[in-house]
Amino acid sequence: AALWDARLRIDIERYQRVADELMAILARASGTADEVVPELLGTIATGLDFDFATAWRWDVESGLLHCEHTWTGPGSSCNAMVERSLSMSVRPGEGLAGHVVSADAPEWHSELTGTPHLIRHDAIVSDGMQSAFVFPIRTNEHIVGVVELFSKRERRPDRALFDAVAEVGTRLGDFIERLDLEAQRN
Repeated sequence: AALWDARLRIDIERYQRVADELMAILARASGTADEVVPELLGTIATGLDFDFATAWRWDVESGLLHCEHTWTGPGSSCNAMVERSLSMSVRPGEGLAGHVVSADAPEWHSELTGTPHLIRHDAIVSDGMQSAFVFPIRTNEHIVGVVELFSKRERRPDRALFDAVAEVGTRLGDFIERLDLEAQRN
């Protein structure tokens, strides 16, 4: 039990450091969401030890999610995932990102190849992805996007991470919405 408690404490401290880094980026950010999101995505993926990440934006008018940004970790080759992800748009319920929009909740996939709503199977296998954590970016009222985090190793669900991303996802959503409103005014 003591080992479990120590591990949980270490994970929570790491998640808090990532959240603090994100808040520092948001505090100094100026410009558009397109300029800031890549740094945010890299901070999240690096801090949580993932190999590849995507950021999807919700387009209310079309009813589609569009993959707008990807991040690849140092030393990782994810060419198939980058190419396939950036060429995609999905409806709610389609793929990992669309499924999270439909569920309005984060999801953990320990064994990606067995995931029923996987639509980038060939790219995921080609780039060696084993597991994924996917969470919504939202305001208090609605979803504005989704972040997908992929690992080349099998990772088990992490309850502390689920709890940590709820607040982070809302802060990111509020920030992106504010930037979008400022861009519309200019």
